[in-house]
Amino acid sequence: MSEKFALDIQGLSVALPESADRALAIENMNLQVRPQEIVCIVGESGSGKSVTALSIMGLLPHALRATHGAIHVAGENVLTAAAAVCGNCAATAWP
Repeated sequence: MSEKFALDIQGLSVALPESADRALAIENMNLQVRPQEIVCIVGESGSGKSVTALSIMGLLPHALRATHGAIHVAGENVLTAAAAVCGNCAATAWP
């Protein structure tokens, strides 16, 4: 992870519940955003835009889970931080 990025997503995969129509909402996503850069994510309904945003904020619902990768915001891995800080929250990155 380079400190020059405000947001650095590397290899992110997010699993859907077993009852879903597919196994993953996001598969091996990579994205880097520099400070003061504006990025717009567009795609069809169900393509993972909202799951990406929830992952970045550390607010994945319990039914979804990040299975691979890292999300660094200002140098801190959001996925591991959310689990450590929000272990008893209603929504966390890790169940």
